[in-house]
Amino acid sequence: MTLRANHRRMSAASLLMIDSLKVEDFREWAMENNVAVQNGSKQKTNGKMRYVLKLLHILKWVVIGFFASSLYFVILFKFVNPPVTPLMVIRLGEQLFKGEKLVLKKKWIDIEEVSPNMIKALIAAEDNLYMRHDGFDRKAIERAYKNNKRGGRIRGGSTISQQTAKNVFLWPNRTYLRKGLEVYFTFLIERIWGKKRILEVYLNVIETGKGIYGVEKASMIYFGTGSAALTRSQAAMIAAVLPSPRRYSVTRPGPYIRSRQAYLLRMMPIVETINIKKKSAKKTISADKSKKEKTRKKNRGLLQMFRLDKRQ
Repeated sequence: MTLRANHRRMSAASLLMIDSLKVEDFREWAMENNVAVQNGSKQKTNGKMRYVLKLLHILKWVVIGFFASSLYFVILFKFVNPPVTPLMVIRLGEQLFKGEKLVLKKKWIDIEEVSPNMIKALIAAEDNLYMRHDGFDRKAIERAYKNNKRGGRIRGGSTISQQTAKNVFLWPNRTYLRKGLEVYFTFLIERIWGKKRILEVYLNVIETGKGIYGVEKASMIYFGTGSAALTRSQAAMIAAVLPSPRRYSVTRPGPYIRSRQAYLLRMMPIVETINIKKKSAKKTISADKSKKEKTRKKNRGLLQMFRLDKRQ
């Protein structure tokens, strides 16, 4: 009995030891695996952070590249005439998609060579406070916002500066992104180009008909003369169709365009415009001076020859 009891006690003790060893092993296993899980989660977190940081790094350089390139082209186009605009490319794409003949007619002209009638008509039609604002006509924007909110005919409050920024650097769709970029580019050209250059670029890139851009080409097509020789009535007619030059016709104007033309003819004498010195006048004066100088030299030469002959 004693031996059996001792054996049983020893067996129970050994089982307890075995159980305790199992518990310890389990604890160690659990701790090891817990550490492994924690290390795995840390690695996953570090991987996500590296991905986010990489994206932020790329985004940073995209933003820097955008601002640097935009500033570069704004400065470049202060001195170099824009060869083509996004709107011209879009219109060509539309013509190609519809299977139409590709039409792109334009001719650059310096602002000094444009008729004052055309400049006054453009300012009267599109932005009669052009010389007074800093690129944004806040009252016009507020009026357009209230009108559009009431559900009336969609009106824009864009100035000539804003339209130039849109035409040269952006696309025509009305989105918040485009409007935001328009504000940015308007701010730049107002401070880098100045009023004269903005107006010069504007009158050369505006859409004046189907596939027609700029007032010089429009004058030649519609009236058979350059923009330098436009009359008040002709200039007002070109400016009258600018809200929608592909919808309205200069050569076959309806009652609405006629009324706009009459309004512009009344406004043109009173709008504030930019003072521009004519290149042609300077060239004429210099040419006259050179002719007079040549005549004087010729007369002096003839006089000297006459004196020599007289002495002989």
